[in-house]
Amino acid sequence: MLMRSDSFEAGRSVAAPSRQGPSLVSRMMLRLESYAEQRRQRRALLELDDHMLKDIGLTRADVVRIANQPHDWNKI
Repeated sequence: MLMRSDSFEAGRSVAAPSRQGPSLVSRMMLRLESYAEQRRQRRALLELDDHMLKDIGLTRADVVRIANQPHDWNKI
């Protein structure tokens, strides 16, 4: 870690900003938000009729397979 010469004030050092990532609580919140969004999207797909699914290139079987996949908790 490089320290600048003006990083000392009145005989004590000024702490450098922390370079740690998000806190445990922040990471948990991000993962829960990701889970909720993915669940919302899967439910929306299940509500589409076959004609709408055909328009986006999916079959009912594709949607059922997607909806039944487990959530990847390590994605975030």
